[in-house]
Amino acid sequence: MGLAEALRAEVRAEIDALVAPGAADAQDFEAFEQAVRRKVLAIAARAVEERLNADRSDYAGPAAPCACGQTARTVGRRAKTFQSALGPLRLERSWYHCGTCHAGWSPRDRVLGLQDTSLSPGGLDQIGLAGSVSAEEDGQQLEQIQLGGGEVL
Repeated sequence: MGLAEALRAEVRAEIDALVAPGAADAQDFEAFEQAVRRKVLAIAARAVEERLNADRSDYAGPAAPCACGQTARTVGRRAKTFQSALGPLRLERSWYHCGTCHAGWSPRDRVLGLQDTSLSPGGLDQIGLAGSVSAEEDGQQLEQIQLGGGEVL
């Protein structure tokens, strides 16, 4: 069974459990939609996490050039948990350490845009979107509480 079929089967089983006879009666449709969304994202997150962690092509050998111009040595694989658009993901990746400048880094972090952050690019976009929606709502609320003289509270 391929990845798409496996995901489809797992999602279908989760939805079947959520909409079992009488299960939807206890919640409104919005709550049902949110529950399905959470389940689907969790399933997708696990699949992405498994695929990323199975790929060990980030190992560049026992040594790699450091940004300081010296040579960094591999110190094995290290885990990093980051927030993605799918939810939290735990990534195992090759880790290098430079004895000269004492910097530690992972080639995979650089490739995935995770260097010096715990937010994936998609996770960062979601936070930006949430912030802009919140700012727009705040602006609309301020407009609604304007006083007669044009002052804003």
